[in-house]
Amino acid sequence: MNRFTSVSFFIAMFIFSLQAFAIEVDHGLSSPESVAMDENAIYVSNVGEKLEPSKKDGDGYISKLSLDGKMLVKKFLPATSNPTEVLHAPKGMVLVENILYVADIDRLKGYNLKNRKKVFDLSFQKEKTLFLNDITLHDESTLFLSATDTSKIYEVSLKRRGSYKELKLKTPTLGPNGLYFSNRENILYGVEYGTGGKPNGKVFAIDFKDKENPALNYLSDYQGYLDGIALYGDFLFFSDWVSFEGLQGKMMRLNLKTKELSQVKEVPGVGGPADFWLDTTNKKLYLPRMMESKLSILNLAL
Repeated sequence: MNRFTSVSFFIAMFIFSLQAFAIEVDHGLSSPESVAMDENAIYVSNVGEKLEPSKKDGDGYISKLSLDGKMLVKKFLPATSNPTEVLHAPKGMVLVENILYVADIDRLKGYNLKNRKKVFDLSFQKEKTLFLNDITLHDESTLFLSATDTSKIYEVSLKRRGSYKELKLKTPTLGPNGLYFSNRENILYGVEYGTGGKPNGKVFAIDFKDKENPALNYLSDYQGYLDGIALYGDFLFFSDWVSFEGLQGKMMRLNLKTKELSQVKEVPGVGGPADFWLDTTNKKLYLPRMMESKLSILNLAL
């Protein structure tokens, strides 16, 4: 490589880096796991200073950021230091009528964003789970919630004080992680983190045509430590940690019609790509880089 070629190469790489990480939030976050948005702000769940997602250590919190990535309130939730109100390792989130629901170890909690008060608290302790993970909205009063460590998915009713029931599947999932419900198809899409410490998680779909016996089918042979998932048109986007060392994590795109699988080129290697938010209107990806304690806001060519 001559000098001119070398300089051109590094300029090109620099420009690519600017395009890929359009905005990078690297202050105030502690093992960010999930992103939720409304028309005013970005909410990011933080597992805590140490990446201990199943430990009840009381150091988890929800940050509030502006839409352009500026930190507004580092510890927006919980709004009090009262020991009974702490968050331990908050992960998946979903917004329903100004209530932010958060999965935290073995409880599903809900916070009113206007006054920052906790208004919902449903215990899953009897399920022996320490890893409630992602949440997706089924309808205005029902959620789906994954428990990665026990390989279960729950249907949660938000009415009154809340209740839940396990989805009975003939084919159990291997550590369900990210979830995305499509009203258009009445299908729950998901990805598995895998079990036994192996990158054996796959992409799946649960069809609710038969409500009593929903059918689970795998959509690809691709395997990994899969985390977040989102649907856009005929494409499923999902994140894969790949490894717990270095910056090897990536984003993948699955064409549901052709089954063609490709890597999202705008996302270079990252550490721990977790439960992202895909803004299809503005063609932006909000990607928590959990192992790096960073959040990247990227432009995507959807």
